[in-house]
Amino acid sequence: MDSSGTTLNYRLLNGQIGEVEAESRFMSLGFFVYRTNMPLPWDLLVERAGKYYKVQCKYRKADHRGTLVIKNRHWAGNKQRKYKDSDIDILTVYSPEADQVYMINGNEFVSKNQVTLRLYETRNSQKKDVCMAKDYINPGWLMALP
Repeated sequence: MDSSGTTLNYRLLNGQIGEVEAESRFMSLGFFVYRTNMPLPWDLLVERAGKYYKVQCKYRKADHRGTLVIKNRHWAGNKQRKYKDSDIDILTVYSPEADQVYMINGNEFVSKNQVTLRLYETRNSQKKDVCMAKDYINPGWLMALP
């Protein structure tokens, strides 16, 4: 409960923050943004130059290692299931620590069980199989969309 006696649903609130941050980011890139109130696998529909893309928005806090872990699953009714190719085109992840929206190609995401983005370099300087979050701020594939 907060000071007014209201019980806050932080999961819902954080989800809304992730959506608003993604919406703002897409608008700054010249996309038109449409919201849905329907229970769909995607949160936003974005459009630029007559092409539409389904966007799933996530809010993630970094763990103690500075990583954002995004699992490939969502609730469908009362069951969890993996996203399919047809469910989303773009996954966005908002990190409150970095105050940044990261954009992942939907095809890259749905082919895995999870995606892990690192906010900081690894201690051992490992590069292989490490996804640095900064590489997903203005990814080339997104910037090349019409």
